[in-house]
Amino acid sequence: MTTEQEESTEVYVVVADYETSGTLPPIDEDNTETILTPPEPESSGTGLSAVDESLLAMQGPNPLANIINGLVPLGGPGITGVWSFLSFIFSALAIGMAAAFGIGTALRRRHVAHLESIGVYEEDKLSMMKWRGVFLRILAIVFGCITLISWIIIETFGLGMVWMNNNTVMIGVLCAVTVALCALANMRKKEIDSDEDDFELGFETA
Repeated sequence: MTTEQEESTEVYVVVADYETSGTLPPIDEDNTETILTPPEPESSGTGLSAVDESLLAMQGPNPLANIINGLVPLGGPGITGVWSFLSFIFSALAIGMAAAFGIGTALRRRHVAHLESIGVYEEDKLSMMKWRGVFLRILAIVFGCITLISWIIIETFGLGMVWMNNNTVMIGVLCAVTVALCALANMRKKEIDSDEDDFELGFETA
C-alpha cells in the first residue's frame, strides 16, 4: 500500500509602512514658532534695523556720495553708535551765523573807532553805537560756537552716518537758540537805526 504525504507550504505576508523620501517630519505644534521662525541677526547695538545696518556697511568715506547713492538711513532719537548728518547741518548753520555776527560787530566797532578819532559824533552817541544790542550779538556768537563744539565733541566720525541720532535734538535746539538770538539782534538793530537818523554808518552789519 502506497502512502502519499502531501506537503503544505505556508505563506507569510508581512505588511509594513514606509516613509517616502522627501517628506517632512510631523510638526510639533507646541514648538512651531521655533521651527518656522529664522533666528534674529545679532544687533550691533546702534538700535537700527538689519536693513539699515546693511546700508551702513556699504557706506564709503564721502558723506555726500553716500546720500546720493541712498546709503544713509533715516535713524531717530534712540539711535547711537553713529553720527548724524542733520546735526552737521545744524552746527554749520549756527557757526555760520555766529561768524557773520562776529565780523559785523568787528566792522561796526572799527567804524565807530574811526568816527571817534575824527571827532564826528558826541561821546554819548558813540557810546550808544558801541553798546546797544551788543549783548544779544555776543549771546548769538557764543551759542553758535557752543553748537559747533558740542557737535564735534559728541559725534564720532569714524562710525556710520545716519540722518538723525540721539544727539540731533540737542544740536537742533542749540541751533534754534542761535537763530532766535540772531533774529532778536537784527530787530534791535532796526530799532536803533530808526532812532538814529543822523547816523550814516555806510555798511550793513550781520
